[in-house]
Amino acid sequence: MADYCFQLTQEALMSPSQNKSAMQDPIPQWQASSLTQVEYCKAHDIKPHIFSYYKKQFSSAIIAPQRVKTDFSTILIPYS
Repeated sequence: MADYCFQLTQEALMSPSQNKSAMQDPIPQWQASSLTQVEYCKAHDIKPHIFSYYKKQFSSAIIAPQRVKTDFSTILIPYS
């Protein structure tokens, strides 16, 4: 019978909120660097798919439109 060893990565042991928190610094650091995403991920031991996921999450959170309450009223104009 073969013995199997499973190596748990740090990401596997972290909760999603811990992963999100851990990814908030690397993305701006990558943007300030001259490295490609893949190069940055290799240099910082980050899985590229995890980096891409959080990059998309953070950018959509910034771009997502916010609902703003206005004081405008709807006016109905009769059509004749």
